[in-house]
Amino acid sequence: MTLIDTHCHLDAAEFDPDREAVLHAARAAGVGLQVIPAVTEATWQPIRDLCAANPDLKPAYGLHPLYLDEHWQEHIQALEGWLQQEPAVAIGEIGLDFLTTNHDFARQLNAFIAQLDLARRFDLPVLIHARKAHDRVLWALRRHPVPRGGIVHAFNGSEQQAQHYQDLGFCFGVGGQ
Repeated sequence: MTLIDTHCHLDAAEFDPDREAVLHAARAAGVGLQVIPAVTEATWQPIRDLCAANPDLKPAYGLHPLYLDEHWQEHIQALEGWLQQEPAVAIGEIGLDFLTTNHDFARQLNAFIAQLDLARRFDLPVLIHARKAHDRVLWALRRHPVPRGGIVHAFNGSEQQAQHYQDLGFCFGVGGQ
């Protein structure tokens, strides 16, 4: 059986000292593919380069809700242009995060919906980040459906929420937040 890690931020600076050892360990453990999701526009190019150098790494491009202060409307437009030129396996990491007290719900929701619309246009699944926000994420997914579904990573919602995601074509990533 080949395992797929659907959410691994191997591009992060924390992996700089031992990235090759981490890749080797994952491969030795049977992980055949790893999806590397972006969090900001600045991470798209390094992720592309990392994936180009490692055929078992696959890029996902998006704008993460925790980095909202680094996202602007032009980044949504830049993401559209990037996706026209750069192959991706998903749009992500996208979603809503209400764990922090300083969240700007309207801006998060606007960015999330814009990226759901891009996923539909480019026929890509999405990698969802949802903390303290499953009901709102589900609300957005019902109004802006993505035919290819996607993965809700580090899912920690209720059984009922899980069923709603499954009804919309989503799977779940397991692991810590």
